[in-house]
Amino acid sequence: MPAKKYKVTLTKEERIDLKQLTSKGKIAARKLIHAQIVIIGR
Repeated sequence: MPAKKYKVTLTKEERIDLKQLTSKGKIAARKLIHAQIVIIGR
């Protein structure tokens, strides 16, 4: 059974916040990967 896919719509501010979070370099790897997935939209 394929994984469920959810469509996530981010506001401009949310996208900026996630990009800033991923560029800091001092967050947990799991949190970083999840943020990158949401930004990319996959």
